[in-house]
Parts: sequence; structure tokens; C-alpha cells
Amino acid sequence: MITHFLILPIVIWGAVVLGGLIFGAAISGMFKDPKRNKLGVLGMQFSGKTLFLNFLQGFDYTERATGREDYNEFRFKTSTGKEILIAKGEDYGGSKEYRTFYKTVVDRSDVLFFFLDISKYLNDVDYKRDCNSRFLFIDSLRIDSKTQEKKEVIVVATHRDLCSLSDSDIQKSFLKEVENKTYIKMVEKIVFINLHDKTLTKKFINKVFN
Repeated sequence: MITHFLILPIVIWGAVVLGGLIFGAAISGMFKDPKRNKLGVLGMQFSGKTLFLNFLQGFDYTERATGREDYNEFRFKTSTGKEILIAKGEDYGGSKEYRTFYKTVVDRSDVLFFFLDISKYLNDVDYKRDCNSRFLFIDSLRIDSKTQEKKEVIVVATHRDLCSLSDSDIQKSFLKEVENKTYIKMVEKIVFINLHDKTLTKKFINKVFN
């Protein structure tokens, strides 16, 4: 959704569990430069993209499918008092037709989030293939034309609460699916979370933006 942006190294020891929130390695300080404040949010349908954006803006959210919705520039204050300016952008839906906007979103964003439903990813072959093809596509687009460096991508694996697997098993299962992919470095930054748990969502956001 811009679509409306953890490092899971190939080894499990890099993971951190924070009050039920499963992180990979360091994801903090993604917005250190106040001038690089363009947030890009991409992902699968019904994966929590709009929920995340609404949470940042302090809005209530009702679950629904999103087409395209503009949002204005806004400020978000972390629990430590740090204030982050988020530039205006668009929230695109997660259905396949919106992939045509991915290049535009990636080009004008400083940090990218990609949302997926981890329960569907691990249990639905077609969903997994679609998600993996989007990973590959985004990875091919994320080179910054100015710096020639690859833009950071945080993969947010939502609906953690719908998985019956243990924390370690869910990580192992995901890693097994991506270990031989060319975009492995991009998906190293991943978090497994239930976005409907406001406490965990707040912890996640504060870690990313502080």
C-alpha cells in the first residue's frame, strides 16, 4: 500500500524477541536524516499496510480493501519524544494491478516497508509465489539513482497470531523459503507481528523510528 518500509540473517541467532515481537537484527534508526523522510509502503492485499499508516497518524481503522488513497504530510512522535516528519504520499491496494505503481513508489521513497500475511505465506503456495515475485521485482528497483546504494526495505510479516508455529519454527520456515533467492539480503530485515496488538505495534514503530 505506498502502497501507502529487520535483519534475519541466515542463522537464527540474529533474531530478537521483544515482548512477543520477533525481530531480525538491527532495524533501528531508519530515519536518521530528517531530509530523507519519504516512506514507501508496499505489500500484499489485506496484509496491514493501511492499518500501519493509520496507526502512525493516530487514526482509527476499519478493515477494508484499499484502492488508492492519498495522505498528507504528517508528524509522528516516538515514545522517546523524537519527532519524525513523514512526507505526503499514496496508499495503494495490495492486489496485483497495483504492482504497476511499484517503480514510482520505490523511486521516490527513502525507506520501504513491504507487508505480507505470514500465515498465508507459509500455507498458500500461490500467495507465496506472488509474494516472492514482488520481492524479486522490488529488489531490482531499489538502487538509489543518486547514491547508487540499495534502499533499505523492512519486511513486515503480519498475522503472526494466526500461526501455530513456535517463534523459532516460524523463523526457520521463512528462512528456508528464501535462503537460495537472489533477494535474500533484501528480506533479511523482517519482523513477525500481530498489528492488531497495539502494544506490539508501538514497540515495533518506536524501534524503527528511534
